[in-house]
Amino acid sequence: MKMMITCEQASFLIDKEQYTLLSAKEKFNLRMHLLTCKFCTLYKIESHLINNEIKRVVTFNEAEIRLSDEQKSRIIKKLKMEED
Repeated sequence: MKMMITCEQASFLIDKEQYTLLSAKEKFNLRMHLLTCKFCTLYKIESHLINNEIKRVVTFNEAEIRLSDEQKSRIIKKLKMEED
């Protein structure tokens, strides 16, 4: 019976765990691999940092995309000036 997973399998599980729950066996195998592989441990850290940053950039609340009344007024003024 094969005990250790490969780095390719570990990277797959690292990516998978960011989107879904791992089974108990997958968690165990990944944990055991990460205990012995500094490259996959680094990959996990970097992968999580990148995904968190992407989520932060892509996810914004409505207050950030709404125009203030002053901004709306300036846009309306400029549009009216272009009509004349």
